[in-house]
Amino acid sequence: MSFRDFLEEYRGIVQIVAVAFMVIILFFLCLGFSRTIRPSSSSNSSSGTVLKDDTQESQGDASVVLPDEVTDPQVAAAETPAAPAETTAPETSAPATFEVDGVTYNAVNETVVTTARVNARTSPDTSSEDNIIKTMALGTEVTRTGISADGEWSQITLDGQTAYCSSSFVAAPGSN
Repeated sequence: MSFRDFLEEYRGIVQIVAVAFMVIILFFLCLGFSRTIRPSSSSNSSSGTVLKDDTQESQGDASVVLPDEVTDPQVAAAETPAAPAETTAPETSAPATFEVDGVTYNAVNETVVTTARVNARTSPDTSSEDNIIKTMALGTEVTRTGISADGEWSQITLDGQTAYCSSSFVAAPGSN
């Protein structure tokens, strides 16, 4: 059997092997181009930044020296970081407050967990069972958005809905 006869008889297998071989070669080529470069703690030059190729450490110290100054004005302009925007110091004023059903709340944004089973309500009122949305289990994590001025009630977000619960049954995670 000649080589030509072999290729014709096993053409499909030869093509699969050839494609697999090319994929393997491309993989190793890409792997070679994706080496990470990090700044080196040692310097082999009197000026410039020394970059060290992590993949070469076991084979010796392969380093590349980049100049500290860029001489091409277009490249220098493109690499110059923009000046930081002016910022003003935050005002130190009293916390924001809001009112719900005649009760004043201090605005907060904090995660709390229930320290016992507690009812989540549509309003800060225990005089009726009709305003209970859900009974939360011990350890339920919710976002507290407000605390009543007297500390009795917490406004919370439960399942995307504003609700209220007794502040004595919620605490910061890990504090109970």
